[in-house]
Amino acid sequence: MAIKVVSRDEVNEYKLDSEIRQMKEMEVAMVAQMKESLLCLTNLDYLHEIQNYIDDLIREWGDRELKTEDYEDDED
Repeated sequence: MAIKVVSRDEVNEYKLDSEIRQMKEMEVAMVAQMKESLLCLTNLDYLHEIQNYIDDLIREWGDRELKTEDYEDDED
């Protein structure tokens, strides 16, 4: 078994390359997390639109009930 002798510069370069790889992996993970967060925000906007639509329907339904009650009162 042969032992390879390396210089301090080669060791530092190896460490630097290792750190660069780790940083790239972290960057990929962070980008994936940001995409997921943006998707969640988009879903929240969509849910907000649905909430507004449901609120409008409830308001219309309430208006119809009031008109029906007024009509029933007029018949009495």
